Amino acid sequence: MGGRALEALRRPAGRDPGFAHLETRRHIPFITDLDGPEAATLGPVLARATRVLREAAGAELTYVYVFGERTPHLHFNLAPHRDGDGLRGGPGLLYPNVPDTDLAVHRAVADVAARALADASTRQSQATPSGPS
Repeated sequence: MGGRALEALRRPAGRDPGFAHLETRRHIPFITDLDGPEAATLGPVLARATRVLREAAGAELTYVYVFGERTPHLHFNLAPHRDGDGLRGGPGLLYPNVPDTDLAVHRAVADVAARALADASTRQSQATPSGPS
């Protein structure tokens, strides 16, 4: 998962501004199929993505959850949470009858998060030595 093994944050629609899927680039059905660098870098990548989304969406925290029975491709659901929004922890996660957030709000949050992740990736690659000269 280090660096390039994860897809961009995706899914700008729905009730929660900033809700996204963090996906592996390589097809992996379940989290138990992670290995090597993917498994070793999961924590730092997930921490960075949730922090970026929390900040971009102005949220108090970001819920992370994984379900696997409906979609046989590993992805992490990332849901920034603010007091009074449509999210709730535990079963259900979304309150009924909460309207979808305007698509422009989703796009703005996604743009801020994408820029922050790209900037961090660029800084990381510039700080990484390229090997013997």
